[in-house]
Amino acid sequence: MSWVDAGGGEPQGYSIALCQRIAQEAGKAVGLEPIKIEYVPVTLEGRFEAVASGKVDIECGTSTITLSRMETVDFTNLTFVDGASLLVRKNSGIRNVAALVDETVAVIPGTTTEQSLRAAIAKSYAAAMRSSAWSPTAAWPDCIDRMRS
Repeated sequence: MSWVDAGGGEPQGYSIALCQRIAQEAGKAVGLEPIKIEYVPVTLEGRFEAVASGKVDIECGTSTITLSRMETVDFTNLTFVDGASLLVRKNSGIRNVAALVDETVAVIPGTTTEQSLRAAIAKSYAAAMRSSAWSPTAAWPDCIDRMRS
């Protein structure tokens, strides 16, 4: 729920606006107004370590709260409720996880969505795991591009 503006390279979106508000209120609480915000790019793999190590103060992405992640970092209250879903062409015939056998699945690696989807396929159709092609992508817009091609 955030992205980098192609024109100016500035982060934008719901998560960014929320984090800006948190930073402003935290600054007010300790008498630091105005507060300077510096954006630091992080990867999916390194985002929690960046917070834990102090490289960044807050991660402004869409991160699922899990028990293992809570061992490394603290989370705020939930700001939105999300769930995984499949996005397919209308005429694809794919209506459920079972229909993914022998299909290419675009998914962002290392996400809880990838883990859940792989587990669902493995649980229901162990053979599908061997015959489905996985197509790792860097971000959700890439998933849309893969679907279009």
